[in-house]
Order: sequence, then structure tokens, then C-alpha cells
Amino acid sequence: MRQRYGPLYGRAVLRPIAEQLLDIAAVRSGGSACDLLCDRGAATRLLASAVAPGGAVFAVDLEPSLAEGAASEAAPAPCVVTAVVARDAALPLPDGSCDAVISVLTIASAPDLVGEAVRIVARDGRIAIAAWDAERPPPHEAALEEALHTVAGHKSDPLQALLAPVGDGAGLARGRIREVARFDGPGHLWSALADERAVGDDIAGLAPAVVEGVRQETLRLLAPFAQRDGTLRIPVEALLLYRP
Repeated sequence: MRQRYGPLYGRAVLRPIAEQLLDIAAVRSGGSACDLLCDRGAATRLLASAVAPGGAVFAVDLEPSLAEGAASEAAPAPCVVTAVVARDAALPLPDGSCDAVISVLTIASAPDLVGEAVRIVARDGRIAIAAWDAERPPPHEAALEEALHTVAGHKSDPLQALLAPVGDGAGLARGRIREVARFDGPGHLWSALADERAVGDDIAGLAPAVVEGVRQETLRLLAPFAQRDGTLRIPVEALLLYRP
């Protein structure tokens, strides 16, 4: 399984949202925390720094290579980082074993794991899960989805998986989380959207001329977010499922 997001996307979108989630979940030094569906580990590394020294982090994913990769990259922090593989919508972690559980824009891949987040968090622990809103997707993903439809008549399954509904959230409170995604320019944006993640593998299966048409249409749709210095600043909003 290829990563849902890549490092460029991680720096531009995931990291600033993850930083908000850590604050909401009150992650503290010496505590135990879970990065639920950790993907490449953008939040795992932040959690490891936050619980160090002496804390513990569980990097959880459906794919062993993703969980192991995220744990390995976070391991230099002075804490215990463990890769955990979720199977059959279940986590091999005891009830109440984590002080905090966060998830950064990946939970739509396995929404049943929200219930597991509730199970593994301590009684006085916190949960903070960000998920794209299926009815109001972020502009950059919506632009790519529209371009694929209008130019190629194509629906990307990996993209649809990221934007799928997440349900009622196992009784968690619901809110909104807002950030500004910052891309260095059109090339940076396209690489983050299409070159370094599973969506890119899907797009690469189209004819080269079609891919170029999709790229141009995506960038055209996002032109209103271009700044005078050539960068793009795209306001994004996600659902927040949380237990305070």
C-alpha cells in the first residue's frame, strides 16, 4: 500500500493541522499517545517529540510497511515508538492504554477505527481526529477531482477514499478545524497532489496528454489562490471529531 500523502503534502497541509490536534488532545511529556492511521508519520514524529522524554507512541496503520516506516522515522526521539498494525477494524492495544489519540486526515480509509480510538483512550484521556468533509472537500482536492472528471472522465478510487464520509464518530463531539495550506508554487502543488502519493499512481495510468490536461485544469481552478510571490495559500477546513 502506497502512502496516502507524501512529504510535500505533509509539510504543506498535514503538519499544521497535526499541531492543532496535539494541542486539542493535550499531549504531554511522559504520556502515551496513538497516531491512528499514521500513513507516512507526519504526526507520529510530532507526537514523539511531545511525549519525550519517557513517553510512548503507537504508530498505527493498516499496512505494516507504513506503520513500521512511521515508527522508524520517529524513533530517534527519546521515547518508545511502536509500530502497530490494525486488522479487521481492531487494534491490538488494551482498553484505556493511551492518554491521547489523534488522526490526521486519514480516518476515512477505515472509519470503524474511530470506535477503537474510544476504546483505547484512557478515561481521562483525549481524542482529536481530523477528517476531510465529504460534502465540503478542501479546494485543492476538489479541484483535482473536478479536473479528473471534466478532462478525463475519470474517478480516482484513492482520492475518493480520502474524501469518504466518516459517519457519526462513535459518539464523539464534532467541530471544525481550519488552516491555510501553503504551497511554494504550481510545481510544488502538483507534486504534492499527484506525484508522491497513491492518487498519483492512479493518475499515472492515464495517457500522458490527458494527465497534462488534468494538471493544467487543476492549476487553473486553483489560480484564485495564487499570491504575488508565486506561492499558493489555500484555506482548508476539516471535520474535527473529539473527546475533550
